Amino acid sequence: MKVRVGTTNPVKVRATERAFLRTFPDREITVEAVSVDPGVPPQPVGMEEVHQGAKNRAREAWNRGSYSVGLEAGLIRVGDVYVDLHVAVVRDPKGRETVGTSPGFQLPPDVTEEALSGEEVGEVFSELVGVREIGKRSGAIGVLSNGKVLREDLCELAILMALIGLETSR
Repeated sequence: MKVRVGTTNPVKVRATERAFLRTFPDREITVEAVSVDPGVPPQPVGMEEVHQGAKNRAREAWNRGSYSVGLEAGLIRVGDVYVDLHVAVVRDPKGRETVGTSPGFQLPPDVTEEALSGEEVGEVFSELVGVREIGKRSGAIGVLSNGKVLREDLCELAILMALIGLETSR
């Protein structure tokens, strides 16, 4: 089974492979990373922008006869705070799309403030903790949870949630 993921970020590519292997354990899975333009700001804010980025990534990566995955992380307002979460859009070989999300988590207020002013969460967090390209590693969640939860885990969960939609739409 061929799966094209609309990113070259190794965390998202590994998460895609993990989610598809869990969902289709008897199939051979080949994941191809595809560089795409998500069509949203580097730091999406609001469910509409985050979902649009994921959908654009899935559509740009899709080829007839393959699955594609689009993943986008962003800040979503929940009451008086913002949470960071991932949205996944999975497109099946017939072009049907389903959506899933990861669990969300609250960032430190200073990180949220900088992200809302246009900085990417990953860049702000990289500077804060001194780890280059943290979004391609454990992510902010890895640091905040002391390694209990990694960005790859959140991405995998978002994809798994989207894959449930494909199972229930058949």
